[in-house]
Amino acid sequence: MKKKRKDCVFGLHFDFHANPEQTGIGENYADESWAVMLDKVKPDFIQIDSKGHPGISSYPTKVGNAAPDIKADILKNVRRLTAERGVLLYAHHSGVWDKEATRLHPEWGAVRKDGSKTGETNLFCDYAEKLLIPQLKEIASYGLDGAWIDGDCWGVIRDYGRSADEFFAQTGSRDLESQEYADFLRERFLQYVDHYARAVHAEYPDFEIASNWMYTSFCPEKPEADVNFISGDYLPANSVASARVEARLIANQGMHWDLMAWGFNIQHNFFVEKTPVQLMQEAAATLMFGGAFQVYNVQNVGKISERAADGWKEIADFVRERTELVHALPYNRTGYFYSTAGYRYQKEMIYNNPGDARAYDNSGELLAAADTLLNFDGGFTHYFAEHLDEYENLIVCNFGEIEPQMKERILAWVERGGKLFLTGTYAAQAFSEELGFKPEREEGVCFLLHGKESFGMRTSYFRISEDAGRGGLYFDYTAEKEHIPSYFVLSRGAGKIGGLTFDIGRDYKDSYSHAMRKFVAHVLDEIGFSRELLFAKPYCMDVSVQKKENRVYVDLLNLNGDHSNERVRSFDDIPPLTDVEFSYACEEPRAVRLLVNDSPVSFRYENGRLHAKIACIPIHNALVLEY
Repeated sequence: MKKKRKDCVFGLHFDFHANPEQTGIGENYADESWAVMLDKVKPDFIQIDSKGHPGISSYPTKVGNAAPDIKADILKNVRRLTAERGVLLYAHHSGVWDKEATRLHPEWGAVRKDGSKTGETNLFCDYAEKLLIPQLKEIASYGLDGAWIDGDCWGVIRDYGRSADEFFAQTGSRDLESQEYADFLRERFLQYVDHYARAVHAEYPDFEIASNWMYTSFCPEKPEADVNFISGDYLPANSVASARVEARLIANQGMHWDLMAWGFNIQHNFFVEKTPVQLMQEAAATLMFGGAFQVYNVQNVGKISERAADGWKEIADFVRERTELVHALPYNRTGYFYSTAGYRYQKEMIYNNPGDARAYDNSGELLAAADTLLNFDGGFTHYFAEHLDEYENLIVCNFGEIEPQMKERILAWVERGGKLFLTGTYAAQAFSEELGFKPEREEGVCFLLHGKESFGMRTSYFRISEDAGRGGLYFDYTAEKEHIPSYFVLSRGAGKIGGLTFDIGRDYKDSYSHAMRKFVAHVLDEIGFSRELLFAKPYCMDVSVQKKENRVYVDLLNLNGDHSNERVRSFDDIPPLTDVEFSYACEEPRAVRLLVNDSPVSFRYENGRLHAKIACIPIHNALVLEY
């Protein structure tokens, strides 16, 4: 049976976004360099350029807009080489964002508020019918296995042209700043992807399609379009943090998925290559939630770097040692609820996160909870609508709105004993009626005092009475004068609702403080969050628990190193974690082993808990419990 994307664990991505002045495409192409790389690295799949955001195709297309000077058909040649080796081949192809198409067909272009056009297509033109679908079919006729559609959901902009006219025709409204209009465009985008995918699949049913960042935190919807897998490329800087956030949220989407790391960083507009060690750490942050992994490298018109192949092989070997983690599913008592309605609430962008302040802040709140060594997974509204009762604890993402039916379901779950954590002022706003106070958001410099430690931040906060809250949020550096409660915990039925009176996300992500981490851990304890994993001491580590068939995996990711240091773009040293000691609440397993046998480990089962001690974790390992 032919291999499919769901059978893949490691891949490489190459593109170069050809522009209209591009000449000599393929003049430096050589079978040998590609063959050497393929034979050395042995990727399950690779993705190569067909068309980037400028809209210029890098192969001799008969239906698209080809570059003016193509010396070799790279797509055809690489398909031959990969087919000979059983390596899947996908095209990197820009979707919504196509500058050349909108230049040649101005009526296809989306219009920004100032009247300018920047190359994004509008969702009501016939671009898909006349260019995108025919070209994807042409690529399929080359024998490629699929396409990774770039610049799609995050390329949709608030269109003040054709889409606005359609909105008025259907609703009678011309309020283009409204959420109603943004939701109109969102629904249209979901239909658009389903349409082009179905059109291609009607003729080429085995041609696999992914729309970059669809069904992730960028586009937190229920998977219903006719796409085959989920994928996204996170930003080159602070990438471990991005992977930790995105992996948690994709893991429960019920589809094969992978995350793509950039193989380089950018410093002063220059590329700085990442080391294999860096990329292994990023890979592990994906694998520990059941995802596959790929690395993005520049294609350099037609040539790839033979020099870099040795490093790619190291990364591939690291991933393959952990192959059995792919398709494992989260197995936790704590969930992180990322509301679809909350995501859409007051959001200017349509389906994009970079540059969105709320999205940035919310990722910090997730990381703050994770850094307390709490194992949890995430999901969107459609997931928790079906699976809420499987969890004992729930963290609510800091959005200002929640679906009414979902809110009722959560409150009933709390009444039955659930523990709910509201991560900031917006989440508290969404539950204000049930909390008995109305959060009136203010902004300023505050100093949080926890124990004898404090940290300052500029943030949003709201005031509640002393008897309604706990802790201290001060307005002076000495933390001795005026203050308000920093958090609250309320009983509701057999459960509890707790939350913060301020927003911690941006400050936590921008300027981590161990006092912040300890404060969040304290609040979770006060709410009564149960923990399956208990550690002998704090470790610089991320943790997850997954299940696959008769095996449970306790994943441990070493977070040491300079991955979050903005001054460091490349590093090759991650100090190992040593003597990691913990216990896990579980039934007694019939066998226990380390996933990667690179360290001494001891364990014993006692009173409903498995106690383990791992001598050394260089980057990542997992304790495997077999039942």
